Amino acid sequence: MSKISVSIREKPIITVTDDDFIYNITLGRITKLDGSKVGFVNIGGYLVYKHEGKMIKVHRKIYEVGTGLPIPKNLFVCHKSGCKTDNRFRNLHLGTNTQNQEERGKQQNNISGHKNIRRFKKKWRVDIQVNGIKNYYGYYENINDAIIARNKVIDQLNLNGHRFIVEYPNII
Repeated sequence: MSKISVSIREKPIITVTDDDFIYNITLGRITKLDGSKVGFVNIGGYLVYKHEGKMIKVHRKIYEVGTGLPIPKNLFVCHKSGCKTDNRFRNLHLGTNTQNQEERGKQQNNISGHKNIRRFKKKWRVDIQVNGIKNYYGYYENINDAIIARNKVIDQLNLNGHRFIVEYPNII
């Protein structure tokens, strides 16, 4: 990286420039030197761009540029908010595979519409995997009861140092 600039507006905007791109660390964006956008959202939901024949995930590059260090092979760059396209540096952190999985959103084939709640034998089951072990937290006739139970469990797990994303949807 050859040039670092900071512009002061309402909030500081930090950008780093190399021979090919401008990396906006504050906003989590990468543009070409002429200001044109680069990249697209891939099938996994991540922003990616092509550089020297390789597809690069924007969040990984923003983290590397922001810290000035390479990402260790055994760690992942995780999104604190759970939003794969929110690549602001303040929303990124290093984590293990387990931590990264805890922050995942709901699966596309999820029929309950809520993470960690599954239909099982005509009831709603709350199950959460912690440190590679799946734990079951009850069966509920009503999905609203399952949502409330799941949220209480996740709140408790987060107090114990985990980083689960809590959804507080409107109760049906």
